[in-house]
Amino acid sequence: MDRTEVIRDDCQILMSGEDGPTQVGIDIMASTASSLEQGYEKIVRWCSHEFRQKGRELHFEVTDTMREAVKRLQKRPELLTEALSFLSQTRQTTLMSSFITALTRGGPSGLPRPIELHAHDPLRYIGDMLAWVHQTVAAERELLENVFQVVNDRRMVGSVRVFDGKEEDWIRELLDLCVEKLCVPLKVRVQQTIRSQESCIVSYKIANLLQFYMLTLRRTIGKDALLSNSLSEIAEIAYSVFYGSLSAQGRGLTRLQVEADDSSLTPPLAILEHVQILREIMSVYQSSLLGEDEIEKVPGFEKILDIMIDPAIEIITETNEDKSRLGMKRDQPIFVLNCLSYIE
Repeated sequence: MDRTEVIRDDCQILMSGEDGPTQVGIDIMASTASSLEQGYEKIVRWCSHEFRQKGRELHFEVTDTMREAVKRLQKRPELLTEALSFLSQTRQTTLMSSFITALTRGGPSGLPRPIELHAHDPLRYIGDMLAWVHQTVAAERELLENVFQVVNDRRMVGSVRVFDGKEEDWIRELLDLCVEKLCVPLKVRVQQTIRSQESCIVSYKIANLLQFYMLTLRRTIGKDALLSNSLSEIAEIAYSVFYGSLSAQGRGLTRLQVEADDSSLTPPLAILEHVQILREIMSVYQSSLLGEDEIEKVPGFEKILDIMIDPAIEIITETNEDKSRLGMKRDQPIFVLNCLSYIE
């Protein structure tokens, strides 16, 4: 093919004469064009076969011949798309099978252990699945960079990847296709785990974990990738479940009957327990794995405070009014101050 390209370049002399293209030049150009087309077709068939065979292996070696073939096919995008479609389909099946194996059977000889053995521990269960997906995306990215001969840009871990260049466009699109089948089983398992949680603290930890992986993978595969969108939807569901759990906690607090005839001026036990939950949530928020940029922070804490503090103020007010009706007006301000100081 290289020699044919040289012949075509040399033939330009015969095509640019004073009397116009010569018949010999036209014949040579037609013959070499046919030869090049046959060469590209052979490359496509070879690449398609190699992608179907080697793509079945979780980790396969990219040969120099494969890299050169892909490089040449970039001159014919429609042929490259045809060849890469076989690679994406094969990788989808391979990664899906590998994910199910990691969930149910674990690694070789049972190590690491199957992920679903930890289904009783929701935080570890979801964390292990997300960690597996993240590691797989990184490995697929490295594989595709090798196929397209993209030089490692030595990007800092966790920093935003810049998608520029034709090769990057190919890699991003192909990576999205390769991992898209992981979205459904991941989404189903995570949603089932989220909706089964009764503890608002565990729900908040899960939501923050999902937010962290969503932002991390978005930097690697782009915000428009199917996996990024799936993780974004799951994170929204997790926060929705968390806020629903907080609201239920607040409603439960307002339904409690506090003994108004209690002469003690300390905050009631219900307030103490309610505030303790808030403190644990604040501790989770402060120890979040996310960055300090405003864009990357977990959803603001103001909504959490509104949901948690308002019911507490309401029950303090009601208890104070009950004490007033029982003739304990002298102690009312002290009781209220004690409760508010504890909340603060």
